[in-house]
Amino acid sequence: MSNKTPPDKALDREYRTAIAASLKMMAESVELILDGFWRNKPEPLAEGEKLLKRADKSELALTQKLLDTLGEEEPEDRIGWAADLREAMGHVGGITRPLKRLREAVSQKVKKRVLFSDKAIRELNTLFNAAQNVLLNAGDGLITRNPTLTSHVTDGANRIFRLLSDYSTEHEERMVRGVCSIESSTLFLDMLDQFRSVAHHSKEIGNYAAMPEPSTDKE
Repeated sequence: MSNKTPPDKALDREYRTAIAASLKMMAESVELILDGFWRNKPEPLAEGEKLLKRADKSELALTQKLLDTLGEEEPEDRIGWAADLREAMGHVGGITRPLKRLREAVSQKVKKRVLFSDKAIRELNTLFNAAQNVLLNAGDGLITRNPTLTSHVTDGANRIFRLLSDYSTEHEERMVRGVCSIESSTLFLDMLDQFRSVAHHSKEIGNYAAMPEPSTDKE
């Protein structure tokens, strides 16, 4: 990112708050998807889908608002700030998409009554909780610019990457032992991929959250 700052604090806060609200909706959707996973019920998944659609609409509206706000001849610092903001909003979309696919994977598990091993269930539960924490910290970090929170985003995302590496290896060992079926294996690996995308884009948003605050308000 370009590390440019906007011309006023109020405009920066407005967009950061809106992005944080979308991240909160995504964190809530993760909780609902996990609930559907545990209970084998479609109702929480349907609620999670509604939240993700709302987050999608919010991102589109925010992007259009940014485009409408910018004039044809903007100062360099404002153009740099807008470019960073557009990139951050792109990462918000980069989280929504894998969460939708994660919800669909759990929906397939519920519909087809696919069984997972106890070990796989514990691993996925850990990933759901880790993803939710990263999203909440990213949203809070956007608003507060608290370095502790933004570092938690980076650390949390890196932890997910490590878990994914460990869980992939352990899954291969389960496959060799014949503990899991091809169907459950396909869903499990798909879900790992979606968590990887969530962690990647959350980490990028954490980097954006840590960018410096404008020094003055627009007069």
